[in-house]
Amino acid sequence: MKRLFSMLLALLVLPLAACGGSKADGPVTGGDVELTIFAAASLQESLTECGELYQKEHPNVALVFNFDSSGTLKTQIEEGAVCDIF
Repeated sequence: MKRLFSMLLALLVLPLAACGGSKADGPVTGGDVELTIFAAASLQESLTECGELYQKEHPNVALVFNFDSSGTLKTQIEEGAVCDIF
């Protein structure tokens, strides 16, 4: 199950990592990519572990997690919070 979840995360993150990205305060430099991931609090342990494994293989990709209830995350997005994956 963990392997399946890791593969799913990779399928979500790889296309975004390939596109590059930018922060609100300016572009990411040096070929590095930062992805902001909003996820339900119940996924914190699994996604954190998957993120660590992913970053070992892709050190140029920084994963920034925001864990909370889905409703709270939805409200944050509606109020202008920026995320790459919800």
